[in-house]
Amino acid sequence: MDTQRMGVDAARASFKAVVDRAIDGTPTVIGDAAVLSPLTGLGPDLEHALPALPRTPITQARAVFGDLVRQASAGTPQVLTRHGTPVAILIAHAAVNPISPSELVSISDALNSSGPLPVSFGLPSLDSATEGLLGAQLIVVAAAPHVGGTLLPMAAARTTAKSPGLAVLYAASGLTRAEITPRLIAGEAGVPYQRLRAGQLSSPQQALVQDAKDRLAAARLSILDRPGLSAEDIRLAAASLEGIALVIVDRLQHAAKDGIPLSGARLESEAHILARLATDLQVPVIAALDTDDSAVIRALDPALALIVSRGDQTARVDVVERDLGQLGTVTLTPDLGNARFLDPAAENGHAPNEPSAAPSTPPAPATAEPEAQQPAPRPSSRASRTPTPAIQSAASGYPDDSALVKLLTKAREHCKPEDTDLLKAFALRTEERFAEAGGDLEALPKVLADHAIEDVVDLFNLSRVSARYEHTAMPPTPPFLKAKGPKEPDETWEGRHKWVNAQVLDGVRSGALAGLPVSVLDMNAAYLNAFNTWLPTGKLEHDRDGGFQKRRAGIYLAEQPEWHHPHLPNPLGHREDPGPLLLNTATVKLLINCHEKKLCDAPRISESWTSGATEYLLAKLRRSLDALRLAAYELEQPLITGYLKDMYAKFASTMGNSRYNRELYRPDWMHTVRSQAFAALWLRGYKLHEGGLTLVQMMGTDEIHVAGNRDWREIIPHGRRLSEMKDKPDESYVFDAEKALYLS
Repeated sequence: MDTQRMGVDAARASFKAVVDRAIDGTPTVIGDAAVLSPLTGLGPDLEHALPALPRTPITQARAVFGDLVRQASAGTPQVLTRHGTPVAILIAHAAVNPISPSELVSISDALNSSGPLPVSFGLPSLDSATEGLLGAQLIVVAAAPHVGGTLLPMAAARTTAKSPGLAVLYAASGLTRAEITPRLIAGEAGVPYQRLRAGQLSSPQQALVQDAKDRLAAARLSILDRPGLSAEDIRLAAASLEGIALVIVDRLQHAAKDGIPLSGARLESEAHILARLATDLQVPVIAALDTDDSAVIRALDPALALIVSRGDQTARVDVVERDLGQLGTVTLTPDLGNARFLDPAAENGHAPNEPSAAPSTPPAPATAEPEAQQPAPRPSSRASRTPTPAIQSAASGYPDDSALVKLLTKAREHCKPEDTDLLKAFALRTEERFAEAGGDLEALPKVLADHAIEDVVDLFNLSRVSARYEHTAMPPTPPFLKAKGPKEPDETWEGRHKWVNAQVLDGVRSGALAGLPVSVLDMNAAYLNAFNTWLPTGKLEHDRDGGFQKRRAGIYLAEQPEWHHPHLPNPLGHREDPGPLLLNTATVKLLINCHEKKLCDAPRISESWTSGATEYLLAKLRRSLDALRLAAYELEQPLITGYLKDMYAKFASTMGNSRYNRELYRPDWMHTVRSQAFAALWLRGYKLHEGGLTLVQMMGTDEIHVAGNRDWREIIPHGRRLSEMKDKPDESYVFDAEKALYLS
């Protein structure tokens, strides 16, 4: 008869179906310990003992299923009953899977058995270190985020699938084929991944890509990216592939993710299914794990672990066997921009070195060498290290060669100690961009601008490494958050300001306010300031009953409150059409604020699409970029200030519907961050108005024009901090009533 296999958690989740299968005659192996079996075919001894065995009603068994499995695997069968009648039984796996003499293998047969499976990473040093270890078992490649651990399983998939007759299954959990395929191509061709995604490759690079596509197209590499992918799905798919030689799982996530079985508390039971898959099909299962936490690795119980870490200019792979411990260490060269690792031994034309033995005692600390004797840095590594000061002034345009060190030192004065990792990461990316420009000062600004989105997304991901709040980067979105076309936005309203005080216009035209002097004020880093806002963390859930919940965020369908204050701009911006609007959290909060100030009615919300939320999602990124911004201004480094502006402005504008940002698809975040900038501008304007000044114009995210006898600096501090404002520009202007513009 057919036998099903699943973990304890999976069996509990589909308990009724599992029991019904047992009643109908199909046993289910629970983990590797027990079997939920039909009552037929148990053997005379067990059938004779059946009346005396412990019994549990089906209605109660689900709640204590884990305990029942443990008792059964320990040798005490557990009978399940329905209305007092036995219908199924939990027994130890060995009781239904006895050992036959034909399964015994002599040592001579074992010595003459076939060699290791033909699985290769395409990296000679790593292949040498793991030779004979990549058996039919679960192998975990463990690495902290941003180290590039998933690139090793990807390399194994590419290399093995190109071997004649070998099939490889690439199971993508939480990823899609659209994300996996460009990484495979970039790693195979050795071209920049980001430029490949953006369609910005040179002609020679395009030729390399075409050759890589041809090789991959001829390979037997299948991608499985079903939403909600489970280990059982992977088992069924692998079993269907003829000539299967390798299964890749990308990736196991140690933190729980909604809708992703290969994450969180389910990892342990899912890993057991993957290990059993390897044994059943006699192929290695190589799974990427997004942490190098030893406790998480031990809980998964892999037969072999490859633990990847990054140092100064190299990557270290520790080869750890379950029973024997660490067997050795391999050194690789990170080439993450091209979505791969390189083997330094192979690059230098030498045979791969034998893996170094694991040290029995910690090495003595190296004696620090004088700075002048240190080698020049290799800027391709993105490890978390302190950047070297050896940046040539010809490449950077700075007056001396220690500009980034000075920048970091100054930036630390403006941020928290826990933010220094982001400061270092920023400096490393800047080093890379300087090196890419090759000393061409005219080309440098464009290089920085071209990489601003890629680099700020990397910094955002790094800021979330140890974060308390998890988020979903690409959840399903409601239809109204999807752009209608290349130049047609979605249906959510943001409330951008384009307002002129009509009373001031009338006064100037009548002569009562002729020659009105005004001050043009500028918000500092408006989009960066707006990172301090409530953002939804998961999939938006529809609530037809409406209402506003303080601890949730998302999109609301609300009526427009009437606005009767010509001396103040409407908080909804220059909206002229009547009717309900789809508003984001920041805009709704501003309307509630205006209601509390007795300026308008509270927004009437009829429906909402919200998720659990936090206001700290972008907090670390905001603090770090702000600290760097202030330091760059103080040190008069205009290239850096421009680079940072591109970072936070483009991050705010591309996290929604943009082909330039493939890491995030959160149009709800994009609308909320931009609307928070508009809301912050409105609140500054209201504060100036309450301070006795007349608002003349309010534009976009950062411009407020005021007139009056009082110095605006008495109301809002002057300066470059996010809480301050500055003149834009530092001159006096006169209002022109005909054009609603200013003339010097």
